[in-house]
Amino acid sequence: MQFGEDEPPIIRSGAVYRQTKMEALKKTYGIEKDDRRDQATIVRDMSGDTKYSQIIIDVGANPFHVIFCSPEQVLVYKEYCRVVSLPRTATDASGKFVRKLEKCPGAMTGHLFFYTVTINFENKTIPVYQMLTERQDADWIIYWLRTWLRKFKVRPPKESTSDEERALVLGQCQAFNGMTIKKYVDEVFLWAKVETRRRTLPFPATTVIRLDVAHFVAAAAKWSCLNDSYKFRTKRFYVRVITLMIDCQSVDEFRHIFLLTCIVALIPVNDYIVRTPEFEMTAQEARKQLEDHIAIRGPIIDKLESFIGNNESEIPYNFDPLPEESCSGRKSTVTHQWIKDLISSVKPENPEKIPGDLENPFYLPPFIDDLERVGKEFPLWTGAAIPNGEKHASSAYQEGYFNAVRNGVFQNMTLPCVCHVFLKKLLDDILSGNIYMSKELKKFV
Repeated sequence: MQFGEDEPPIIRSGAVYRQTKMEALKKTYGIEKDDRRDQATIVRDMSGDTKYSQIIIDVGANPFHVIFCSPEQVLVYKEYCRVVSLPRTATDASGKFVRKLEKCPGAMTGHLFFYTVTINFENKTIPVYQMLTERQDADWIIYWLRTWLRKFKVRPPKESTSDEERALVLGQCQAFNGMTIKKYVDEVFLWAKVETRRRTLPFPATTVIRLDVAHFVAAAAKWSCLNDSYKFRTKRFYVRVITLMIDCQSVDEFRHIFLLTCIVALIPVNDYIVRTPEFEMTAQEARKQLEDHIAIRGPIIDKLESFIGNNESEIPYNFDPLPEESCSGRKSTVTHQWIKDLISSVKPENPEKIPGDLENPFYLPPFIDDLERVGKEFPLWTGAAIPNGEKHASSAYQEGYFNAVRNGVFQNMTLPCVCHVFLKKLLDDILSGNIYMSKELKKFV
């Protein structure tokens, strides 16, 4: 047809084509024309379908959740642990895939997050365990991971990485190591503090819990004390100091960098000598030493600093910490007390009364407050207390898996989509990928 010609009678209105497309999609996903079931019922009925019965592990309505894992995924993970000397996993969640649904008349779910555990073998990212849920607290993450360990009799990984979402960190530590995050940090700190113990004694936990450095650096760059009201040079200096701490390979090295940072940030003048049992120096001399350390590790620091602005972490809704996290007034942990002692060893009681003529342009006490908050758990985000493996933990391949699902499985769909459509397309993709994974298993032999 040319523009301006009469429209033939065989061409229907747009509404007819939209209705036809909708009916075709419903047929594709097994929904009959007169099917009046709600989404929650459709998902529940999927668990009884012979096609999905072996892959859907658990379905619940309150809280709404679907846990799924194929037998091939279990086999791949077991073979991966058998072949690789240091099996690593990455755990993350995304809330960009599924819309809220009505789980019962008049009651909507919370935000639905897609959780997944992935491995990376020969530069191939393979998902091995998944969950869709409206509940994101640490207790639920523990239940999810322990179900994986107990039902399929898989062993915990030697190393597990996630971003700084608290529920994930707490859940992994409790499920894999059977201890709270506070106990884990103290045990690892005491093990790594004395170099002879580190060389002779085994690591005190089953799984090394680590934070993704990209997310950590990006989150630190957004601290309120480093906002845009400060000079760019000051902010960049302290961000690079954080990356320097991340790259520390021993507790003694971390302690030295931490003390130098405290002197620079807590002393308001550059010509006042700070005296400690170990050294005597001014804030200017401490800053010069830090800059020398940064210069020596230039390429590494530049790489870590490049992660600023790349933080796409999604902090889950409905986040409730474990009781150990919310109780106030308790005694500080061993690691936290060690950090506080380092700060108090150089912190002046009355900074305004310190004599001196040269003002310190890097004087920033609020930075030490934020640094203390994360420093009390430094074994999670530095290389100072790890037995082996990569210096810098990364879950980039996990983010790559989410991108692959978004741009591959759902490339022709608008996300977030309805729950049953998401599950059917994803489960069909997992089932179709089982043939590929079976071929990949030959590489494990």
